[in-house]
Amino acid sequence: MELKYIVYITVNTVNGKFYFGVHETNPDVFDGYIGDGVYRQSNANDNRAFHRAVRKYGYDKFKRTTIKIFPHTEEGLQQAFDFEAEIVNSTLLKSKMCYNVALGGQGAPRPDSRKTVY
Repeated sequence: MELKYIVYITVNTVNGKFYFGVHETNPDVFDGYIGDGVYRQSNANDNRAFHRAVRKYGYDKFKRTTIKIFPHTEEGLQQAFDFEAEIVNSTLLKSKMCYNVALGGQGAPRPDSRKTVY
């Protein structure tokens, strides 16, 4: 299994709202990750908009699509974050269709370490 970094969009197939992110995965195999830390219905337990939507509509109503693939290197990760930052900008965050709540390109720190969640 060859890991890569992907920039993806996940779309709510009920209402068309979307979420962009960066994820470390094998791009040839869907690993269940749909964004914002959600791999399945049961771990959409935060109060963020994306989590609330997964609980409301159901995990199966979200479809993740890979936009671009980057190498599994530090440089590849930075390129993925830079690409996400081009997409998830202040204009996009104003859209009522967007579940993202922060500018792209920064990742989210894990509470238990200094590593980044993708």
